[in-house]
Amino acid sequence: MVTKRFELNGYLAWTDLDFSDNASAAVNVIFDLTKRFGIGGGVEWGDEFSTGRVFARFNFGPRS
Repeated sequence: MVTKRFELNGYLAWTDLDFSDNASAAVNVIFDLTKRFGIGGGVEWGDEFSTGRVFARFNFGPRS
């Protein structure tokens, strides 16, 4: 959590398949509109691809 309502996360991934290998990195941001609902977006870069995404998140569990 960067602030109380703003989250930043990222990851690195390695995929090793019989026909190809791929390394990728991704960054996501999430902004909590309420205690249970947030919106976000992200990008992922790989050896052979790049992609973007927009999403919504709902938290079912207790939230302090």
